[in-house]
Amino acid sequence: MTAASAHRPTDTGAFEDNWRTMFTRHRHLFDLIHAVIALTDAGEHRAPLPQLAAALHRTPDDTRRLIDTTARGVSTWGRIRHDGEHAHLDMATTATPRYQYRIGARTIGVSGCAPDTFLVAQALNEPLRIESACPITDTPVTVEFAPGGLVNADPTGTVVALIDPAATPGTILTASEQLDPATVDRDACSQQPFFADADAAQPWCESHPTGRVLPVADLDAWWRRLRAETTAVPTTTT
Repeated sequence: MTAASAHRPTDTGAFEDNWRTMFTRHRHLFDLIHAVIALTDAGEHRAPLPQLAAALHRTPDDTRRLIDTTARGVSTWGRIRHDGEHAHLDMATTATPRYQYRIGARTIGVSGCAPDTFLVAQALNEPLRIESACPITDTPVTVEFAPGGLVNADPTGTVVALIDPAATPGTILTASEQLDPATVDRDACSQQPFFADADAAQPWCESHPTGRVLPVADLDAWWRRLRAETTAVPTTTT
């Protein structure tokens, strides 16, 4: 562990439990996002509804309802929709992106948060390069992923900010319950950037005492583990 991973909330078990609750409570949304990213190659093409339904273990009609009733909550960084027969993903939803996603020859400007980039990387089956800037030092930050996981971070000390999903102000659980893009962006997405190093993250740590900053490799492993644990739990169709 680096110095960055030493910044932890007083009750680290509660922090992880709150994120586990977040993943579990919104299991259907996370499963949908993961499947649509994978099947559309992050919006490069459409995905047939029967194919998406099969990936989600749902019927096509249920999958359409899921998109109609649930997917509006991801519009801070991407928009999932359907035309009745195919699912579409539009990741470029803002004129003022925080992140540049470079996928093959494509460059996509995306809002959202730094942890979102790990979700996208873990769903894709091709290399992904993320470009951003540290909000404190303005240092360019680049994080590169391969299908199997993190490849490289520049600067090497880059860390990711994670707020406590149940902390106030800025509760992800409250914002995500509302599924209001502006609220989610204000209270969650904008609060979780990449920092060039642990020192640059110190002001954030002071203003988010129950949050955590992790080196990118630690976050990649932690995110994969937590998603694996929560997706292993049986779910019911909603």
